[in-house]
Amino acid sequence: MRGWLRRAAVAACFVVGGAPWPRIEVPLALVAAGGLLHLLAKGYLVRRTRVTREGPYRWVRHPFYLANLLLETGLLLYAGAWFVAPVYLLLAHLAYGAAIAEEEADLAAVHGEAWREYAARVPRLLPWRGPCPRGEGPGFSLMNLFYEREIPRLLRLLSLPLGLAWWHAFRSQEGPLLAGLPDNLLPPPSDFHARLLIAFVGVQVSSWFLGALLAAPRLDGKPRFPARPGPD
Repeated sequence: MRGWLRRAAVAACFVVGGAPWPRIEVPLALVAAGGLLHLLAKGYLVRRTRVTREGPYRWVRHPFYLANLLLETGLLLYAGAWFVAPVYLLLAHLAYGAAIAEEEADLAAVHGEAWREYAARVPRLLPWRGPCPRGEGPGFSLMNLFYEREIPRLLRLLSLPLGLAWWHAFRSQEGPLLAGLPDNLLPPPSDFHARLLIAFVGVQVSSWFLGALLAAPRLDGKPRFPARPGPD
């Protein structure tokens, strides 16, 4: 359900979006904060062997889900689909609540008292307490971003404002939207917006290519970067 929720939020940005939020720096700050938290959450994550107590996991138990909320809410505001944001947050509460309950039951079974002690000290999603003491884990790992397939995913998400900026300019043209196709599709209203579209499409294609490369097996048939499913 979480994957469909993200797809629905992105679709809403393009389909029902209007004028961007009056203070555009607010949604862009949410997108940037969500992107950074995405990287940190995956870079510090240690799965199955111990409870992660480093980086953002000192502040909240599920920073990756918090990153999703920040990033996708920022995209909705940036696209002018602000009226969709409350519905998205309600659905996210239901979807993430169920996923978190299931994951935490598994984590309690795997880590026992260490997890229960950590969960009693650190909030789920909102960092309303101070950080817990830092653990003795290895710290941030760049290789984690490859194993967790984080870089292609994040490239696709962070390039969306480029596509939304072009789409908003394209829809703002005078006259019937489809009257001049294909001449009014490329280039869009100005050379600047043409560059936005080219950058957006380029990043999207590159991210899918990178994702396929990371998932491709080595010559001996073994995975180059085997996926790491399951809770941390």
